[in-house]
Amino acid sequence: MACASISYRVHAMPINGPILHALGVMCLLREGLLMAHLPALAQGLPEPLKDWQVIEITREEMDAHATVGVSLDDRHYMIDPRFNRIMDELVRHDIEPVPTPCDAVGFWGGAIRCVTLPLRRDAA
Repeated sequence: MACASISYRVHAMPINGPILHALGVMCLLREGLLMAHLPALAQGLPEPLKDWQVIEITREEMDAHATVGVSLDDRHYMIDPRFNRIMDELVRHDIEPVPTPCDAVGFWGGAIRCVTLPLRRDAA
């Protein structure tokens, strides 16, 4: 089986401080909308995302892994139910939050996405 050639363009996203990884700072919810803790981005949003709408999160929400949920599609986002403020923001942006308790994973420093490990999601 032959693999199709795919071309990617990488954009730097320097992060301020001791943050584990980029997903802890920002997640793309759908085309044109992202969630991020902007002060953690040393140079701001990467160029392709500069004109996207941003749901800004606090340092505390970032540290608690609010961005480590799962986008099921462009209208549904699995998120820990402790993030009431963020769930309200998602609704304001026409995304239905899917509250999914993940206390056992959070205890070890992870969140919902850490246990799903999505490799590929084809549009239905």
